[in-house]
Amino acid sequence: MTRQGCRIADGVARGGGGFRVVAGLFLRRLAAIALALAAATVQAAPAPWYSYRSLADNHVICAQTDPGPPFIRFAGPFRNAGCRR
Repeated sequence: MTRQGCRIADGVARGGGGFRVVAGLFLRRLAAIALALAAATVQAAPAPWYSYRSLADNHVICAQTDPGPPFIRFAGPFRNAGCRR
């Protein structure tokens, strides 16, 4: 083997940390993303409840989502499904 060939072989043998650097950056990014998602889920709160009244027969319902055009929202927000608080 030539002297230059030994240097190349030695460099590959000693400098094999390139994969570790890339893997380390990937793990840091993965940890940062996981931390951001965990922080977002901690701040999540349940959706509020609202009372809706029917335009057709004045029937009252309690829902978290708008039931549609035949209803109007007239009270809320509430913290429970009974629309009491």
